[in-house]
Amino acid sequence: MTEKILVALDLSHSGARVLETAREMAARRGAKLIAITVLPAVPAIVDSYMASDYQDKAVEETRTALVERLRERGLAPEETEIVIRHGSPYGEVINYAKEAGVDLIVVGSHAPKTPADYLLGSTAAKVVRHAPCSVFVVRT
Repeated sequence: MTEKILVALDLSHSGARVLETAREMAARRGAKLIAITVLPAVPAIVDSYMASDYQDKAVEETRTALVERLRERGLAPEETEIVIRHGSPYGEVINYAKEAGVDLIVVGSHAPKTPADYLLGSTAAKVVRHAPCSVFVVRT
């Protein structure tokens, strides 16, 4: 039985199909939906030149954008767990899935940028290869 569905969202892309697919899957299965997005890690040398509250502002702006995306797809933000991490997108998705005991990951795959990404987007491909659970890939 699927109890927890993790939907990985890249806020620089629309992600509407990915979020809609995850919403439908969670509704059909009576599963909890968890939305995760990952902010890139800021190298230490760059971080030393940033304002002290840069990371906090980035997280808050990301949370606001994610809540807006959820509402656009008819999801109540208070009923969807929101997770924001820093680091490698695929690595943080995999780590969170392991930590939370996720049953299914829903991830989008966009048009390839390099020959190695031809079948799946690079992040999606890495999630598929290393996930501790099933992964559903939505072609965007």
